[in-house]
Amino acid sequence: MPKNKEDEKKRSHRRKGDRLMQSQVIIAAVAQEYSLTIPRNLGEMPIHCCQLIFEQPTVLSRATLYIQAEPFVLDPAAYPKSFFLLTQCESQAANAVVYHTGSALDLYQSISLLLTDTEAYAQALSALQRTANSGQGLAALVKTACQFIQNPIHVMDKTFSLIYACPEEPCGNPVYDYFLIHKEPQPDYLHHVETAIMRFSRHHIRCAQLIDYNREPLKLISCSIGALPHLLGGIEVLQLNRPFTQNDVRLIDQLALLLQIELFKANNAAEKADTQFELLIQDILHGRFLHPEILRMRLQAFPHLQNRRFCLLLSQIPKSKICTLKYYHEEINRCVQVIESFQYQNDLYFLVEPPENESFRQVALNMLALQSDTLMILSDPLDNLIYCPVVVSMLQGGLSVTGAAKGLFAFRNLYFKTLLHTLSCRASLTLRDFVHPGIQRLKEFDQAHQTDFLATFKTYLQCRCSPTNAAAALHLHRNSLAYRIQKARQISGFSSEDPEDCHNFLLSIQIDEYLGT
Repeated sequence: MPKNKEDEKKRSHRRKGDRLMQSQVIIAAVAQEYSLTIPRNLGEMPIHCCQLIFEQPTVLSRATLYIQAEPFVLDPAAYPKSFFLLTQCESQAANAVVYHTGSALDLYQSISLLLTDTEAYAQALSALQRTANSGQGLAALVKTACQFIQNPIHVMDKTFSLIYACPEEPCGNPVYDYFLIHKEPQPDYLHHVETAIMRFSRHHIRCAQLIDYNREPLKLISCSIGALPHLLGGIEVLQLNRPFTQNDVRLIDQLALLLQIELFKANNAAEKADTQFELLIQDILHGRFLHPEILRMRLQAFPHLQNRRFCLLLSQIPKSKICTLKYYHEEINRCVQVIESFQYQNDLYFLVEPPENESFRQVALNMLALQSDTLMILSDPLDNLIYCPVVVSMLQGGLSVTGAAKGLFAFRNLYFKTLLHTLSCRASLTLRDFVHPGIQRLKEFDQAHQTDFLATFKTYLQCRCSPTNAAAALHLHRNSLAYRIQKARQISGFSSEDPEDCHNFLLSIQIDEYLGT
């Protein structure tokens, strides 16, 4: 047979086993449910699969539809051979469509259903989604998947201990039965599974793979639940009753996404709220990076922390009396509303509500600190827990410049001294830590929208917040300047009119410029 005919035959077999769909067909099918904005010059592209992306991609696959799960800056025009669905980020690129309603996960699951090549797979995905929507929990999801895959499944936690197995009785295979009876895998099998899951989870949150266990021999579908460094567990499917298909791998991939949510729910239900928060904040503080989507999911257990501004209050543990975190939490709460509290290293920390009456807050907290013969340092308002490591380091740096003082200090008044202290000794802080997070947001906004709000705001601060002088320096009408300043404050989150605060923010801009980032 001529080579071109052989190639054509291979392509034909691939199409039969893994059908391609045109991008416009997919877009039309989900357009109404997800309120899509479709460009007039929408291109046409064959689609093989879809994939969630949470950050700027480096490697892109052909025939893949990418769903942007987080609103990061992305220029689809730079990837003309790829197709994108963007979340609420307007784009003029021909290969990008914007969705305005629904979640990335729901959209991903909807499109996955469209890309199925067999009715059985479509039915399996639908059944999994119905089971997930019914709230029946982890066991019901695994049972549903097992009905379609027709092979034994066991789900383990991040310590590789058994959570649930289906079927729930021995099936005659030594690997599966040992796991079922002892609630942990055989040592050799454990090493094999651990190596596979760790390897796959380093690369992507969805990592179902068909692998061989050569000791038996035995084929497996191995998939992590979550990804490093926030691995929640894993799924193992043993090929005992029928051969695996690629659809089985895809189905386990979907099961892993749903079990990820269920494991979070289970952890939330099993642990007390304060313990949950302690685990979360310790992960953040110890540099165990939280992917934005994983952090969002973990924060679902704390509705009182979502979309909320807070200040971070450091308090040294009073030396004059035995003091527990719970006791001092109540004492602090009499002065200002405490949202959460935790202990880190040798100090107490409180997430507190920024009250309207700032002077009253400071007086009350200062009196408590003096009465307790201790020192407190209060941060500026924050809007995201992810900034806590830097803020905690800064507050600890503030301790180094207060000496033996007692009472309450606002970190804004210690900012410059802490900076000088950091530069004069081997402190854990770096210059980058002194850059206000709002500056990066302004830079990203300017880059994405071709604006110059950061430069305008810098000039305004250099003119000592004088609208007249700033407008003259920028050759702008005062109304135009007022709009830009308001927009810059809105984006950056910096709204203070205090001269020292403004000086600190200007210094922060200059540090960022010096670092050249």
